[in-house]
Amino acid sequence: MNHQRAHIGISFLGDTQELYFTPRTILTGYNTQGCRSVPVVSGNETGFHDVNRFITLPPHDMSGNQSIPDYVKMAIEGGTTTLISPLELARKLHDHADRAMEIISQIDPEDQRELRFTLHDIKTISLLGKYYGHKIAGSTFVALYRKTGDSSHQEAAISELTEALAYWKEYAGTAQLQNINPLWTNRVGYVDWDRTTEWVADDIEIAKMIRNER
Repeated sequence: MNHQRAHIGISFLGDTQELYFTPRTILTGYNTQGCRSVPVVSGNETGFHDVNRFITLPPHDMSGNQSIPDYVKMAIEGGTTTLISPLELARKLHDHADRAMEIISQIDPEDQRELRFTLHDIKTISLLGKYYGHKIAGSTFVALYRKTGDSSHQEAAISELTEALAYWKEYAGTAQLQNINPLWTNRVGYVDWDRTTEWVADDIEIAKMIRNER
């Protein structure tokens, strides 16, 4: 089987980020706006990529990003890396999203309909970026807690994932002002932002569970 990976370049206000997918991911699909793929990839019945899947699903080795398990191991052992850690990646997402919302807040579309729609789309995706930033950080703290038993990591995870839920709700509400819901996609089926909110909230419950892996 050919394990060559494909990549897609996404330009976000001039800063291009590379996203990498395995052939299997391309075949089954992943919907970023719904944080889901299909059960065979997500490892659960819903297709939603929950905290557990964020921990176990590794980044492509050419992305320059460090996996959550590798980061946890490094943090415990006091190692170093040239890769972008999950917490660094989360901060980058926040920086991009915050900067985008700052820029669009200074633009008045006046009576330009297409510009108004475009600014709304940028706000929507910026809120999604905030969600992913908090979710990546929260997932990392969950993994740290499971390995160390340090309750401060669990508290940090709950805090991050609670923020993720708040941003998801704002994102979903904003998205539906300009998009239909649920939305049919040919790779993952229906994406329902309201239904997904329940699964996003479940991530907080995952963080609250005692699951020591030491």
